[in-house]
Amino acid sequence: MTKSTKTIIEKALRHYDEMIEWAKEQNPRAWVDDRKMREGINQTWYRESCPFCQKFFKVKPPSDKQCAKCPLYVRYGGCETNEWAKMDNASTWKTWIRHATRMREQIESLLEEVKG
Repeated sequence: MTKSTKTIIEKALRHYDEMIEWAKEQNPRAWVDDRKMREGINQTWYRESCPFCQKFFKVKPPSDKQCAKCPLYVRYGGCETNEWAKMDNASTWKTWIRHATRMREQIESLLEEVKG
């Protein structure tokens, strides 16, 4: 793993920390609202805020060929198959936090390659 990839992973971890902390301040039973998050912290869990997408996806929509370069994709599969899809489909902030926390754990596990 390159140093720049490690930096992207660390940036993604901070991104998830900020989103999770913001979400914890919301009513846990309230409906998930990405626009409200964008207004609150100027980021969401979508492509425009994702450090991985910013680095590895050069065209919109991303192609499978580009996704294959993303370390998250390599380890856990595309966004449809990793924890991101569950997070994206959460209806309440409580559920969103649970899946975002698992997504963060998946991202953090990518650092194991750096240590190994």
